[in-house]
Amino acid sequence: MRAVDLARQGRLVCVDGDRENVLPGIDLHAAPDTHTWGSMYVTVRNDGKAPSSDTWVLAGDLLYAFENIRGYDAADPQYLPVGLAVGSQTNLVLTTDQMVKSVGGDIRRVIPIHEEGLKDAFPSRTTAAGLRITELCLADGETSRVR
Repeated sequence: MRAVDLARQGRLVCVDGDRENVLPGIDLHAAPDTHTWGSMYVTVRNDGKAPSSDTWVLAGDLLYAFENIRGYDAADPQYLPVGLAVGSQTNLVLTTDQMVKSVGGDIRRVIPIHEEGLKDAFPSRTTAAGLRITELCLADGETSRVR
């Protein structure tokens, strides 16, 4: 009932398909028939431009680990779909390619949000409550909030 009330107030909106500038510089991308029937990933354009030269991808459940983007062998890089999906593994690989292309091939900018190694790849700290905060990038002139 809370969701119905939020929708009635105009504070909850269902998204069907891609949506640009949900917030300035933040886009949603549909990835149908992949991990789930309605999976999505998020792109963040730090420079606010379209097209952007400063894009990051938050992959959601479409990628679990860095190996999904680069494979296990640096000499033979390849996309590896997550394997746990109700949809098409082929569509997972094609969506991974779309994500990588959206960051100009810089796979470091595609963030598998479940990746344990994020703490080693980016500045991170653990709070007193045991929660990890990982800093992916900073705005010009900003100082780290995790160090």
